[in-house]
Amino acid sequence: MCTMIAERVAIEGSGKGRDGWFALRQANVSYDHPFHAAMEHALNIDFVNEAQGPGARVAVELSVESARTLVESILTVLERKGVFSFHACGIQDREDGTVFLVLGERGSGKSALLLAALDSGRYLSFGTEIVHAGVENNELTFYRGCLRNNVRLGHLLYDFPALAEAIGVSFNEVEDPWGTKVQLDFGTYAIHADRITAPRLVLVIPRIEEELRDALVTEVPAERMARLKRNLLENLSDKIISMALAYETVPIGSLDTPEGLRRRQRFVDFMVDTGTIARAVNLFASPKNCLEGLHA
Repeated sequence: MCTMIAERVAIEGSGKGRDGWFALRQANVSYDHPFHAAMEHALNIDFVNEAQGPGARVAVELSVESARTLVESILTVLERKGVFSFHACGIQDREDGTVFLVLGERGSGKSALLLAALDSGRYLSFGTEIVHAGVENNELTFYRGCLRNNVRLGHLLYDFPALAEAIGVSFNEVEDPWGTKVQLDFGTYAIHADRITAPRLVLVIPRIEEELRDALVTEVPAERMARLKRNLLENLSDKIISMALAYETVPIGSLDTPEGLRRRQRFVDFMVDTGTIARAVNLFASPKNCLEGLHA
């Protein structure tokens, strides 16, 4: 029986295919019958650049155990180097350099806020779905990451058509624009440097919904900083813990370790206890007004 479980992930990097090196733009991940590996089902990964044709492809077929070990190793290496990954998007104000770290789980509205920020012309981005951060010379540092992201077609058609036109995206008629996602490259809106060091930092916890007429922005008070630490730690752990059940079908166990959790906790303590965070706000708004109240 074919499971046909698949995901498409925007990535940046390089791969070596039959015609040599090429720029990677996407990974297609599935749990299904492999083509070559001697097993009933495998975790299959195709690293591709569809714009360059079938030659721009590197295929990998792994057992579930091998896939889990590989992911765990990647996360361990990154965190040992002091690079931590928020499930967030990151934008920077062109005018004063303020960095906004927009935290949230799937469906919270991070992509809508990102589109609004780029559409306004005031902001640049350094991460669209995952934001990488660390500490260098005792200063908080953000690293420019992948600027490709899957966004709902409805946002482009109805909320930000000018941005879609600026990016050069055109669409055929779609039956369900809100249920359809398209992959976009926001590279033209990237920050110019490869890192941002010791910025004025604002944390944004959004809930973006289409029909809200007025934006509501509430400050996170100082007495709730302990809870904020927990939110940051949970966010840093999100992509690690959430992979315990791949595709909600394949059990692979937790990828977290006590050592990794302690490293992330020390990083969160640094962010909060050293006064790195200028503001933290809860934002309840629509895509059209979600930038209101971010500056204070």
